[in-house]
Amino acid sequence: MTKLAAKENGLDELDPYFNGPTSMAFSDSDVVAPAKVLVEYAKKFENLELKVGVVEGKVCDVKALEAIAALPPKEELLAKALGSLKSPIAGLVNVLNGNIRGLVIALNAIAEKKASA
Repeated sequence: MTKLAAKENGLDELDPYFNGPTSMAFSDSDVVAPAKVLVEYAKKFENLELKVGVVEGKVCDVKALEAIAALPPKEELLAKALGSLKSPIAGLVNVLNGNIRGLVIALNAIAEKKASA
């Protein structure tokens, strides 16, 4: 049935991998989670041999699965992306704040000079 389902979904290239004992893992919400779990178990148990994977409709070899499994969690990637977006804005705020700070120091010095005179 799995061969038929793969063929129906345009994944004919998976056919040779269905020979012998075969197992599958999938996730609807997280693309990386099945790869992480399978790569981790393949390292622990030498009898588990990874053959191939399908990620977002594309067939991936074992090296690609290992690379996907090495990715940080989705939340961490989003945090890094937001941090990258925030950084230039924070730099602009610091530059603008520096000019205002310089103006306040100059005005304060003038006020102190006039107060002492």
